[in-house]
Amino acid sequence: MLIAAGVFLAQVAFSLVIPFLPMFLRELGVRDGTSLWSGLAYSVTFLAAGVMAPVWGSLADRYGKRPMIVRAGVGMAVSYLLMALVTDPVQLVLVRLANGLVSGFIPAAVMLVSCTCPEDQLALSLGVVQAIGAAGAISGPLLGGIMAELVGIRTSMVVTAFLLVLASVFPVVAVREERPSYQVASSIVGDVRHALAEPSLRVLFLVLGLAQAAVLVPQPTLPLWIEALVPLRAEVVTGVVFSVVGIATVVGSPLAVRLGRLQYRTLLLVSLLASALFSALQALPRGPVGLGVLRFFFGLGNAGVTVAGNTLIARSVSRESRGRAFGVLNAFIYLGSVLGPLVGGAVGHEMGLLAPFHAGAVLLAVCVLLLRWGWRRLTTDGLSTGR
Repeated sequence: MLIAAGVFLAQVAFSLVIPFLPMFLRELGVRDGTSLWSGLAYSVTFLAAGVMAPVWGSLADRYGKRPMIVRAGVGMAVSYLLMALVTDPVQLVLVRLANGLVSGFIPAAVMLVSCTCPEDQLALSLGVVQAIGAAGAISGPLLGGIMAELVGIRTSMVVTAFLLVLASVFPVVAVREERPSYQVASSIVGDVRHALAEPSLRVLFLVLGLAQAAVLVPQPTLPLWIEALVPLRAEVVTGVVFSVVGIATVVGSPLAVRLGRLQYRTLLLVSLLASALFSALQALPRGPVGLGVLRFFFGLGNAGVTVAGNTLIARSVSRESRGRAFGVLNAFIYLGSVLGPLVGGAVGHEMGLLAPFHAGAVLLAVCVLLLRWGWRRLTTDGLSTGR
């Protein structure tokens, strides 16, 4: 439970600030091209994190997952303190780049859980961690919206740094992790090649990476759209709308674990289809309430995608190889996180603030096609049983 507590605090910390970056850019003097600057500020972090994810995953297999959690928590805390001091958008992008280079708290926590829990409780444990993290993602935007209005976004960044340091303490005292024993040290490039050599893993990496891109496509423009709908107290309403997806994840993760006992591969397909549908429907409402309801159902679909995808990957490799497998997965997810905001910022700039919802639906439809294309490969590798 202490690992889950650390994940909760980390997610609160992240979501105190991230939903409000477009508004912070306006504080820095950006008036034209806010969507493009927002997309760049979001994406550069994930680009750096995607490059480093296999490195951290490989090192986690060699030296342990707990050191990676501490490294990420403290490193990101420093970056958020620096973010509170920036004075122009270029500085913000550079600090966000540094943040990505040292990130990886949540992935390291997921690796630690996957390697220390009993095999028969793997899906349940991963689902609990995701649900607890989502609870933090609910609380963060709500608290962040209030703090942004009362004390400003810069103060929220300082609070984020404190919470990240505190979150780093919990996993250290939570689990006694056995020291990894490698007879022969493998190279990071070799670890990546080994993970990509499995056809089933390649399919899952691509699907989950593009699904993450679809989730983040609206992020650069969603706060601006809410601001257009509700000019007064836009920060608070933005926090509520962002929190809705977290509420859906809390509700949907345990449900996905139960449904996944039938067949995780089918759960992944159905969840992708539902996410695509509700992504497109989010472009229809003209009020924050309707938008929030549709984002809730979108979050339910996304919860199913994450639980099913993580469980399939964890059960397709040995405990000793899960660090490298999740490291490569995180690289794909981070690269998807680069693609999503860039696409969203560009599409929103050229086609309007609602267009990113349609773009996200298209990406999720591509995920469905990829999964169907790799259906037999998943079956051949024994993943279709969900066991």
